[in-house]
Parts: sequence; structure tokens; C-alpha cells
Amino acid sequence: MQVNELPVTEDFTLDDWANVISLYDAAPDSWQQHAEISQQVTAVITQEDKGAITLERIVSVEALRVIRGDYAETDVYALLKLTDGWGTVQAWCDTTGWDCRSGGQWKWAATREEAIANGLGKAERAALGLSLPHEVDGGAA
Repeated sequence: MQVNELPVTEDFTLDDWANVISLYDAAPDSWQQHAEISQQVTAVITQEDKGAITLERIVSVEALRVIRGDYAETDVYALLKLTDGWGTVQAWCDTTGWDCRSGGQWKWAATREEAIANGLGKAERAALGLSLPHEVDGGAA
């Protein structure tokens, strides 16, 4: 995916994306390295460690929800199709923006269904307009 293909809104720009994923060639190879170097973000790659979720691995952004709070705090949830599976992200920053107090968590899954089930909580799925089958038909979990 190219940088200019990332979905943006008035409230969520390419600068915001740059804080959620590594967009620049000079950026460290993984979120953990980025967090250690900058001490600006914290993130975890869970399940199978497939390396950093980089711009080159993103095929498309299937779902994105950016929630701005009353005082400019931000929550970001996304479901991404990757070259080798699917990824979810949950990221946040406080009113000071991404440079001070912020964090995030990436999760990788082999399938879309696994990403939705294991990478997002019920509230995050609802924010993205996604659900598990039992959440739609009222069945037990």
C-alpha cells in the first residue's frame, strides 16, 4: 500500500497514521524498537510473531474507527488485510497527542475471522461495525 492510499479524515491524518505504524524508511523495524528508542509509544505484537506490521505489508484497511474525545484524546481501532494474513490495531493518545502519552497494540492472525475474534474486544468490534456470528444471531459465546 502507498502512503497516500491510507484512509484519512479531517480528524485522522497521515501524521496520525505515522504514529500508529512505521511509515518512513528510517523508522525502526518493530514497534518495540520504536518504543525503546522514542519512549513515545508502547505496543505488542502478539500471537505468532510475524515481525512489524509495516506499510509494505498492508494490502488494505478494511475497517477504521477514530474516536476523538471531548478534550482531544484519541482512540483508534482498525482491521487490516496484510500480505500474509490480517492485523488489528488498537491505539490511543491523550490530550497531549502522540508525542507524550500514547500506546498501542497490534495483533496478527492468519484469517479475518481470527483477527476479529482474537484481536478486538466486543466494544472495538462494535465501534468498527464488526461482530462475531453469536453476537449477530444472539447465540452463546
